[in-house]
Amino acid sequence: MFESNPTESPEKEIVSLSDVIYGIESSEEHMERMILDTTISELSEKDLEFLVAMLPDQAESKISDITKRLGCTTNLAGQYRLRLIKQGIIEEYGRGRVQFSMPLLKDYLAKVHI
Repeated sequence: MFESNPTESPEKEIVSLSDVIYGIESSEEHMERMILDTTISELSEKDLEFLVAMLPDQAESKISDITKRLGCTTNLAGQYRLRLIKQGIIEEYGRGRVQFSMPLLKDYLAKVHI
């Protein structure tokens, strides 16, 4: 599934720092390509807008803030919130708050949509 670090000798028994860094980068690229790209491509435009509206927040997002950023009603934002929760993309984080539940998704969205 993953290649070995081409700059290191495959006969080495010690894992170097460059091996670790290479492994992390390869894993993140693989996750972006195979999981995050696929997930994003299957979302509706409005689902994606909801997620992008969550990006300015440090951790969890208030539904009221998302609603303001989207310029929509609370009911409409609530419908997208429920859809994204059912898909496992976000999760509730206390009353009136949500957060990303998929690892690396927030960083990925920030990279490709801002």
